[in-house]
Amino acid sequence: MATKKQETKKEEVVEEPTQPPLNLQQRVNKIMGKINYVKKDKSINFGKGNGFSVTGHDAVTKLIHPYLVEYGINIIPTMEMVVQSGNRSRVHMSFKWVNIDDPNDFFTTQAQADGVDNQDKGIGKAWSIAQRYTVLKTFHLETGEKDIEEYE
Repeated sequence: MATKKQETKKEEVVEEPTQPPLNLQQRVNKIMGKINYVKKDKSINFGKGNGFSVTGHDAVTKLIHPYLVEYGINIIPTMEMVVQSGNRSRVHMSFKWVNIDDPNDFFTTQAQADGVDNQDKGIGKAWSIAQRYTVLKTFHLETGEKDIEEYE
């Protein structure tokens, strides 16, 4: 019994060259190329006209979060030590910055901060300050009192 060969057309597949995934330092650099400023959005007053403007934790988080997701970076905080004295809490923290595509690609930053509160919020305030400054300093973000649109 004879068999009949059936010819089929092969589709030509053209493979585009792929870029290797970015390492963590390259991802951080890409984010730095996209943002460089965050507005001071809060005031801290001590009465009698004494005070200063700050960039709040939420403003920094709102700015950076979409870029951390887009570029696949996790920031994992670890509290190393807490010291409390009266209404002051001091935290020593480390922040592990991890490339989600290669968890062995990471670096760690460390920060300490004080939080002052007459109730039980001092540790949380200190944690927020430490994380805010870690992000601001890692990405070399300028802070000021102008709107971003005015800055650009």
